[in-house]
Parts: sequence; C-alpha cells; structure tokens
Amino acid sequence: TLAEGLAARLAPEALELKKGLDDFALGEEGVVLTYKDGFSEKVDRLVLALDGVELSRLIRRHDPTLSSALVQSPRAVVGVVNMVFRQDSSSRPNGYGMLLGSRHPRGSLLGLLHVSDVFPRPDGLTHLCAYFGGRRFPEVSAWPVSTLEAEAVKAVKELYALPDPTMVKGRFARPGIPQYEGGQGLLENLRSRFHS
Repeated sequence: TLAEGLAARLAPEALELKKGLDDFALGEEGVVLTYKDGFSEKVDRLVLALDGVELSRLIRRHDPTLSSALVQSPRAVVGVVNMVFRQDSSSRPNGYGMLLGSRHPRGSLLGLLHVSDVFPRPDGLTHLCAYFGGRRFPEVSAWPVSTLEAEAVKAVKELYALPDPTMVKGRFARPGIPQYEGGQGLLENLRSRFHS
C-alpha cells in the first residue's frame, strides 16, 4: 500500500501509527496536525492516503467543493474472493495477476491478483484473489456470498490447472469503488485544487 511504501522510507521513530487524525491546518512553514485525543504537532508535509469518505471529512473546511465531490461520486460494489491452493510448482500461475477487458467472455470476473507472488507465503501455498462485479456487472452485488465464492473457484479452475482450494473466503466491498465521472480532466482539476 501507499502507507506501507512511505513507512518503509522513514525512520521507525518518525512513524505515528493509529493516532486518529481529527483535523489539520495548512501554514507557510508546515502543517499542524490535531489528533482525536487533542494532541497537536507540526510536520513538514502531510500525505492523506484515505478512502473518499474519510478524506472528505478531513478536507471539508479547506475545500468544500472538493470534499463534496469525493462523497457524491457513485460507487460500484466489488465482490472479493480470497482462495488458497496447494500445488506443485509446475502448475503455479506466474506473474502478479490479470485484468479482464470488457469484451472478455469470462462472465462477471474483473480480474485476479496472484497475492502469493506479490507477498510470498512462508508455507509455499498459492494465494489468489478474484474480483467480480464493479461498474460493468452491477448485478453481482445482489449475489449471496456462496454464489460469489462458487463463481470464483469455477473461474480460477477454468484459467489454471489447480486442485480444489483449501480455503475460500468471499465478501463484498461496500460501499464500493468510487466512480469518478469526467475523466482525467476532472482528476487533474481536483488534484490542482487540493495542492494549491
């Protein structure tokens, strides 16, 4: 994640984890952070790697227009299924995963992440994560979790020569992924407003 990447570049004593940021004030010589426990401190820079709802809350008094845009964007629900497989190295999928285009005949599968290639498991098992639904297939959000899990196992077995999974765990990511309408121009406008 972005937070983990930033943390890896900082000295351990520079990290403040799970403090609960309540507000911030921008100044010419830095940023003053105020935490939920009332403690305040000044920092040189602030990176806000948050979901749209939490980010909207924090920036509301700084930029009400941007704050409103972040929470009013429509959202697409995504079904997420984690699966773990035992297998020999000859049938193991290679690479970090795949995204399926809108014309791909694989039903409502959006893509697969080969989690164990990104984060190798010490036990050598293969961990895959399948994503379904989204904006292209909104009907998926009405499926029971058992259907989501069954569709994930079916899709993976069609794509790879894998045995039955030893673990399958599905859930729906709600409220979902923000669907920012307006393309790159809108994103650049929001970015420039926030950086100014």
